[in-house]
Amino acid sequence: MINYALGGASAYAPKNTLSAFYTALVMGADGLKTEIRLSKDKTAVLFSDDNLENLTGVSGNIWNYTVSQLKDFKVNGKNGFFDRIITLEEFLSVFSAYNINFLLELKVPDADEPALSLINKYRVVKNTVIASRNPDYLKTVRKKCDYVKLGLITDTDGIAEAEMLKEIDGYMICPNANILTHDSLETLKKSGFEVCAHNVTDTELIKNMYSLGVDAMITGFPDKLA
Repeated sequence: MINYALGGASAYAPKNTLSAFYTALVMGADGLKTEIRLSKDKTAVLFSDDNLENLTGVSGNIWNYTVSQLKDFKVNGKNGFFDRIITLEEFLSVFSAYNINFLLELKVPDADEPALSLINKYRVVKNTVIASRNPDYLKTVRKKCDYVKLGLITDTDGIAEAEMLKEIDGYMICPNANILTHDSLETLKKSGFEVCAHNVTDTELIKNMYSLGVDAMITGFPDKLA
């Protein structure tokens, strides 16, 4: 089972920062899940929200600022600890050296181009899944690339989305752990998908997903899954 750390060990360190990713590896994660957005100058950066304010205290959206401006902002964590926004290239230049898995979520249109380019540049195609909540983003990726693994993130049990994912030769489906059942898991597995539960927020859900037999989980508490 792959232990994907959500934005790194985001329960302990500022999400999608180097400190969170390093902490996740120390805690036993063998996968890193992150979100890709584009800056004003079209650089792929790692950040979960559209708006900067919740995590940085700065008003405005990611696309309102150049990457050099974004790097000046603090991503706030607990107890006054903070870190900085990083680019996708910075992330892969560091963590491609480790024997781990990557789950890269496309949050905006056109983020697929740098994602495809960089996973090829850093030779992590085999251990990378490009994912999205937006099926159209995945369809666009498949038109450009016939070999990359694709994953759909959904807040359902995944059954309704399975047919679409089959049509684009999808690899992984990421249903909501609070909704996934034994029957829906078996249906998804019989359809040939790897099943990665997301929204795994506590130890009871971790135990439940273990008992069901999912292939992977996404959690901000990688130490509880290791």
